[in-house]
Amino acid sequence: MGKGAFVTVDNKSNALVKVEVGGTNCMNATGTWTNLIPGGQDSAREYIEAQASGIPCCCEHSSVAYGIAVLDPNTGKFTNSGSFNLYEYSNVWTSSGASPNVSVTCVPDGDQYKVTVVYNG
Repeated sequence: MGKGAFVTVDNKSNALVKVEVGGTNCMNATGTWTNLIPGGQDSAREYIEAQASGIPCCCEHSSVAYGIAVLDPNTGKFTNSGSFNLYEYSNVWTSSGASPNVSVTCVPDGDQYKVTVVYNG
């Protein structure tokens, strides 16, 4: 069992975006991220959970990389426009590697963490 976090993405841009899950290490859950996030709105809250037990995860950090893709209304295709990484180690969530247009805050909230991601386009 691991330490979990509730993640919300606040889309401050005018574009329609989606969150994509990239590489992971020792994660039980990375969120479902099935809904698109309209400009000026927040995503549904997603639950992620690090795998803190078992080999090899008992002594390693857990991590997940996310990308933020923007819909091009002319082509109907999504293109990568931002990214961020979340890490859990010793029951503490942190972030690093966020692109310049993304900010991330990780704060304890009872037994879990609350992670807020702001995408500025």
